[in-house]
Amino acid sequence: MKSFFSELPEPLVPYAMQVELVEAHKINDREQKLHALKDVLKKFPKENYEVFKYVIAHLNKCVGLGVPWGG
Repeated sequence: MKSFFSELPEPLVPYAMQVELVEAHKINDREQKLHALKDVLKKFPKENYEVFKYVIAHLNKCVGLGVPWGG
């Protein structure tokens, strides 16, 4: 997976949205945080959003299966 990301011509999370995601993550209120994160994700280009969604689902599945993380 690491090589996939390093070979992308543009980052999966567009530069313009990286700061917005970090700021949204800093929100303490859970509902406000989720709303802010969703607002940022809506701004992703469609292709980036679809790949991002797949990667997050895959990582969530790995965590659920107890897949060990390696370097």
